[in-house]
Amino acid sequence: MTKAEILYELNLKELIGTSFEDMIVISDMKVGEYNAHNNIATYIINGHVQHLVYTPEGGIFYMDFFGGEVTGINFSFSNRMVEKSKRFDVDIIAKKPSKIAYLPFEKLMDLRFDGKSKAIEKLLMMGVKEHFEKSKYFLLKNMCSDEEFFIKYLERSKTIDTRGTKELSELLNIKQRSLQRFLKKLQEYEIIDRSSGRIQIKDQARLEEYKKRFEK
Repeated sequence: MTKAEILYELNLKELIGTSFEDMIVISDMKVGEYNAHNNIATYIINGHVQHLVYTPEGGIFYMDFFGGEVTGINFSFSNRMVEKSKRFDVDIIAKKPSKIAYLPFEKLMDLRFDGKSKAIEKLLMMGVKEHFEKSKYFLLKNMCSDEEFFIKYLERSKTIDTRGTKELSELLNIKQRSLQRFLKKLQEYEIIDRSSGRIQIKDQARLEEYKKRFEK
């Protein structure tokens, strides 16, 4: 996928042919590879990456992203306006072989090109959508039981590559003992398969039946 194709895919045709297009950096990442990149806005061309977001207060939270998703628009603009000591830092780690594009949207304000106001308006709307999706994620975490949240995460991910339940429990903010209990039960019902550090759905029909217990 070319830089112009990425901009077209994001409905940012106004940026095609501008100097911003040249600023986009496309990178291949191997499984387990880390990349610290504080421009933050990224488009996941393909694969599966995880963002480790460090807050100024010393906290950390995790978000997973997959092919076709764009993230970090709000951070990209806020980093320009917020003093360095109060910024969020981000590490990116590839959970699967991935290709990602770094999009330094914060530099748009210094450029001159036709359609600039339209492009920024689109980015603001994308930022609103991004904020909504992240809020929905955290709301879902608070509304669901840990077991239901794990199942929703599994269905979204399709396949979870993990070195162990400790890493996964930290990612999902679920107690390791509880997670181990969920996994054992799902294996006993032959809903999931666990092998070679990978968790994946084995029988979707059984999972649909199992999910009925969560219906209100």
